[in-house]
Amino acid sequence: MSRPSVVPELAVENVAVKIMGRDYVFACSADERDSLLRCVALVDDKMNSVKMMGKLGSIDRIAVMAALMIANELIALRDSEPKESHDEALAIEETLRRMQSLSEEIRQFVDDTQVYSTSSPNELFRH
Repeated sequence: MSRPSVVPELAVENVAVKIMGRDYVFACSADERDSLLRCVALVDDKMNSVKMMGKLGSIDRIAVMAALMIANELIALRDSEPKESHDEALAIEETLRRMQSLSEEIRQFVDDTQVYSTSSPNELFRH
């Protein structure tokens, strides 16, 4: 007979916040508190921005518009990630190509210098 697994319980705390002047209480673990407060600040800011536009009256419509604005920012950020990664990869490739070119130039310089250093001084100035 198998034993039931024991999952440690995380300490949950209630966090009171205000969004657009309205009080809300959320339950979250202590390690999620800072993230929750940052999210609340973002949502509150977006909702107040929408309200200041003056086009939407009800809090429901303001909340939906704020959610759409946040979703649009998230999608734009996600869409830009592959391009930035691709641009970074191209920059790295270009840097490697330049390093290889410089390495070849240095190798050629060293080879040329060794030829001159093995020659007698009289041979260098004969022409």
